[in-house]
Amino acid sequence: MKSIRIALVFAFVALAAVPTFAQSTTINVPFSFDYGKQHFAAGIYTVSMQNKDILTLTGSNSRVAWGLIQSSYDPTSHEQGSVTFHKYGDRYFLTAFSPAHASLYVSAFESDSERRVLRDFTAQNLTRREVQLASLR
Repeated sequence: MKSIRIALVFAFVALAAVPTFAQSTTINVPFSFDYGKQHFAAGIYTVSMQNKDILTLTGSNSRVAWGLIQSSYDPTSHEQGSVTFHKYGDRYFLTAFSPAHASLYVSAFESDSERRVLRDFTAQNLTRREVQLASLR
């Protein structure tokens, strides 16, 4: 009987360790972009949030990148997931992720590269734009 209780406790702990907010979405990005320190070509990508601190980007060629994120509550649950990019001229930086059917908004931290581009843009009195892409599924 004691071994059954111990097994149940271990099973409960294992289930509690599984993230309840694992989210992902697949997008078709029609332009090249930067995420973290890496540059990506146009293509189909899966954006995944496996825990509250890390966002993973996986390309169709199995190339993977990850970055630190800040997640926050979004009072609206969206039917379709989306990914948002900051656009500076012809350069794009992945900046946010909003999964479908979840009250969650995820912001990626600005990379050093994006901060440099933003500084140059600001010095020229230009403003960045946001481009939002809907998920494929």
